[in-house]
Amino acid sequence: MPKHTHKTKDGRTAKKGLYYYANKRRKAGKKPIAKGKKGFVTKAAIKRSAKTAFKR
Repeated sequence: MPKHTHKTKDGRTAKKGLYYYANKRRKAGKKPIAKGKKGFVTKAAIKRSAKTAFKR
């Protein structure tokens, strides 16, 4: 499996993205990245990720 992909809970292979890293950070017990810091999730990033979300 390439470095930029991961296995989802339902077994699919997906690109690592916004929610992958946010959930990984949460599971590790770390706080969210502060506003203004590199890696902070902006409203624009959330809108972009919503466009590519898996539809049920």
